[in-house]
Amino acid sequence: MIEIDEGQFVGKGATRYVYIHPDDPTKILKIYRPGHTPKMIQKRRWFRRLAPTSRFAANRRDLVENTKFRDRHPFLRSNICEVYGYTETSMGPAIIAERVLNEDGQTSHTLREHVKKGMPEDLTEPLKALYKIFGDNHVLLRDEGAGNILVRRKGSEFELVVVDGLGDSNVIKYATWSKFMNRTKLERKLQRLLGRLEKMDKKRKNKAKP
Repeated sequence: MIEIDEGQFVGKGATRYVYIHPDDPTKILKIYRPGHTPKMIQKRRWFRRLAPTSRFAANRRDLVENTKFRDRHPFLRSNICEVYGYTETSMGPAIIAERVLNEDGQTSHTLREHVKKGMPEDLTEPLKALYKIFGDNHVLLRDEGAGNILVRRKGSEFELVVVDGLGDSNVIKYATWSKFMNRTKLERKLQRLLGRLEKMDKKRKNKAKP
């Protein structure tokens, strides 16, 4: 069992805390937050109880979806983080994943952090290019959260890395049926994401005004 040190805490998502792996700083541990385990999420709505608990298991989904798309499309491995497997910790079950780092060894910023910090690069075209690659290769995205994509810097260049949100969350998984349907869904998600980033940027600029 891995003992969790609160000093290794790096962030949290909707359902999980994220810690740097105490034995390997190039990896992270994703651990369910109290009240956000698959069973607890399943119990929140009566209709969720009709579905298997595995449907709400984010750790399992990460391993299945990330491995599937990385193995199917090796050329996309730099754009999809690696997931290594499960482990037990002092805070409960966890999944071990790649810690996305810049060339200088610092943790890469999320899209949200990139915009809020006023970083100089315009990510519009790189995001469009990434979503086009996903559409062309039938890669599925559950959501377009600005915290699910990191900007990994390599010298004066950068690449976008998806660390969460792969797969299809719909009950009727129509995006899996054809590339056309998936492209249509991805385009809607892309436009929503770009709209959110634009609002974040405007808010940042307004706060910066004297």
